[in-house]
Amino acid sequence: MTYATSPIGPVTTAIELADLADWLVVDVADPVLPMVAKMATAHVVEYLQSELVERQRTVVYQQWPARGSYAHLSISPRNDQIEHDVVLPYAQLISVESVTAYGEALDAADYRILDTKPASIRLSPQYATSDDFPALSVEYTAGFGPTAQDVPEEIRIGIMTLAGYLYEHRGACDVDMAMRSSGAAAMLYPYKLRAVAL
Repeated sequence: MTYATSPIGPVTTAIELADLADWLVVDVADPVLPMVAKMATAHVVEYLQSELVERQRTVVYQQWPARGSYAHLSISPRNDQIEHDVVLPYAQLISVESVTAYGEALDAADYRILDTKPASIRLSPQYATSDDFPALSVEYTAGFGPTAQDVPEEIRIGIMTLAGYLYEHRGACDVDMAMRSSGAAAMLYPYKLRAVAL
């Protein structure tokens, strides 16, 4: 099952510049610090497949995601007892703002949030298909909370480690290499979200 997901708005740095300046023993006014802090945060979001500081996202499924095989399931009304679990990628879920099925907005009573990692929602009943709209679109807010201090300390230390390495080796490494060489990948690995098998 395929989907497209995108954030709404830029990533918020999950570390304080003063802490990074202290870590590197440089002046907090160094203009490179905000760039490496944001770059490190953005890469960690992708590595963990999880939002850190609260940010809205949208996920769009062109085909209806269903448990089982499409060879055995259909979205016709006669199968309305079948429940559908929909993964919300990057979600340390805070809230669901809207759910749209084939262009029609759903009420909160039409779905429930499941306590999975990443988060998911279960939708029932079925909806009439339409070639004019994606099967499903969900707007939601994900992250550990609204500020950097809401992000677990171990993740913030991993971002600081990566940002420090990027600062010291700027121009001489790429971010993937820096994740491994700095040790950040190993530090952050326990926090990686795995997609739920549907």
